[in-house]
Amino acid sequence: ATLAKSWTSSGWQQVYDVGGETEERGEGGRVKLFARRPPIGPAELHGLLSSRKFADAADAELATFLYAKTAVTTLRSATRLRFNSSGWGPAQLQRFIGLWLP
Repeated sequence: ATLAKSWTSSGWQQVYDVGGETEERGEGGRVKLFARRPPIGPAELHGLLSSRKFADAADAELATFLYAKTAVTTLRSATRLRFNSSGWGPAQLQRFIGLWLP
C-alpha cells in the first residue's frame, strides 16, 4: 500500500510504501522508500474493488469510473511524462503505454 502527500518543495518523497517490508537501493545506493509501479488500468481496479464491500454496491462502479476519467484526463493532457527514475523496465513501460496512451 502506498500513501501519497501533496507536492511540497522540501525535497522529501511524495509517495511512501506504508505496507512494504523490503529495502531496495536506488541511485547512489540510497534506500528507496517505495517502488513506483505503473498505475493499474480501470479493469484491474474494478476487479480489485469487486472483492470489497461498499455501503452501496454502485459505489464500486462509480469509483472505477472516476478513477478512469481522472487518469485519462490527467495523463492524456500532459505535455511531458517523465519516468526516468521510476525503475520501470521495458515491460512495465509497454504496459503503461498500452493502458493509458492513445
